[in-house]
Amino acid sequence: MNDEDTVLVIGTAKWNGESWDSLGHRMTPLSGNFTHNAWFLRFNGELLTFGYRPIIDIEGTVSVGLGRFDPSILRWEPFGCINPSLSGITNLVPKEPLGSLYATGFKGGLCGHPERCVFTYQDGTFQPWLPFDQIPDYHNNYVAFVFEFQGKTYVTGQFRDPLSDGFCSFMRFNGTAWEYVPGWGQHLGNIKDISIRNDTLYVAGTFRSDQGAPGNGIAYFDGTDWNDMGGGLYLEPVPTALAAISMQWFQERLYVGGQFTHAAGVPVNGLARWNGRQWCSIPGERQNVNGLVSEVRSMAVWRDSLYIIGSFQSIDDVPMKQIAQWIGGDAVGDCSLPVAVNEQSIAEDLTLSPNPTNGPLRLQGLPSGAQRVVVRDALGRVAHVQTTNLYQLELGHLPAGTYIVQVVDADGAVRGQARFVRY
Repeated sequence: MNDEDTVLVIGTAKWNGESWDSLGHRMTPLSGNFTHNAWFLRFNGELLTFGYRPIIDIEGTVSVGLGRFDPSILRWEPFGCINPSLSGITNLVPKEPLGSLYATGFKGGLCGHPERCVFTYQDGTFQPWLPFDQIPDYHNNYVAFVFEFQGKTYVTGQFRDPLSDGFCSFMRFNGTAWEYVPGWGQHLGNIKDISIRNDTLYVAGTFRSDQGAPGNGIAYFDGTDWNDMGGGLYLEPVPTALAAISMQWFQERLYVGGQFTHAAGVPVNGLARWNGRQWCSIPGERQNVNGLVSEVRSMAVWRDSLYIIGSFQSIDDVPMKQIAQWIGGDAVGDCSLPVAVNEQSIAEDLTLSPNPTNGPLRLQGLPSGAQRVVVRDALGRVAHVQTTNLYQLELGHLPAGTYIVQVVDADGAVRGQARFVRY
């Protein structure tokens, strides 16, 4: 709702910086007045979505769930295949594109294939992901994320343990067989979000250290060892209901949203910031109409602003119903005491020219030991990787926007970094 102007949208809306509108043609609800998008995902330059509603292409063909947006005709159309009905497959992952695209969920059919929990996108359609066939069949198996990290494929969810009795929420496939993630045993709570940054894996969820997990709601993993990030998160007065739900990188800091009241002892009310050594609160008191903890359920960065979505109805007594834009710069409230961590430091020592650019980009001051150059977009996603001729990047395939160049050594450590704009 924008002042006196109300626009009807069903499940999908767009924001242009000033007002809301529908994204493409208006959707039809699947049943009654309810429809739902699991999330949006950028993959190979296309905007994709997966939701509980039909996708109707320009010829009138109906497909349920998977869709891609065609900006040339401002319409959604089926993606990968035609699905005549909704199945248990409800997610497109990973949230951060890492080369492979998966459809996951409860056991269900997709693109005419027999029911499974995981499908992989190959050659324009979805195919069964065969490694998951090694997981014992169970009607309630569920897969949330599938993603690659340091040469292995990681899977989160709740599924039968292929190595012993019981269930697992986090395992990895080494190319031949399944194995436990070091430091993570059988079911320890759900993982709600993942992020990979500087060759480090961050996970957020409902896990707690008193259950044997390597952290409270959030932790990071270097491929061998875990770090609990200063003790992590806490929910008062019901610690068992702790839930870190979403993570977002903004201005080189990690923001975490969810259902929690404290981060390393600092009051944070559902939204906290990690700067690599300590937790800080974000100014602004978010209030719910029922007085409960204000959940922040999702976040996004757009045009150098941080957006949050949650259960709040006002911030500092100003009505802001469920979605808000942070325009307060880099200000923070209270911060915890710094802790000693082994996160990789980032050296701001690169010189890029020309900047801005609409063609090749030259690097000066390349640090010793450089093995590859990684270019990330404003959301921290990998947009380009170069392993030869590191002094000049060919970036003609990238769309206009703000990017970060990172120089990485043989151990995966970031040795140099700088920002540039492509127009």
